[in-house]
Amino acid sequence: MITSYVQLLERRYGERLGSEGELFVGYVIEGARRMGQLIDDLLRYSRVEAGAEPEQDLESGDVLLSVLGLLAPTIREAGAEAFVTACPLCQVNLEMRQTGQAKMPAFYFTELLGLAFGLPDAHKWWGKHLIDPRPMLRSAGLVD
Repeated sequence: MITSYVQLLERRYGERLGSEGELFVGYVIEGARRMGQLIDDLLRYSRVEAGAEPEQDLESGDVLLSVLGLLAPTIREAGAEAFVTACPLCQVNLEMRQTGQAKMPAFYFTELLGLAFGLPDAHKWWGKHLIDPRPMLRSAGLVD
């Protein structure tokens, strides 16, 4: 409906819109198209439950261990030396639940922001990590 009205305005007043107006009309039409696609995708997603298996309780630690087990080899092959999370509890869980020899530190993203901005107290939480991040940061040349 939005697209139809904007196209009608474009046909009626197109020569008065100018190049900038035509650009804005294009933005509106593209935005309406993407919004329609989003609505269709959400409707399709909402129907997925129809044939789904019954819900069951899962232990989040078990899920994390399973995901780590699947992703860790690929993460290391990609050259990653640490995890970064947007959740402090996730950061602790990642460090706490790693198994094996080559454990990688996990950072809460604000720790790295502090380091990047050169904040004087950026290092104060590193000693509280379950996996000490300082050796990795030194080897990367990020700290002395």
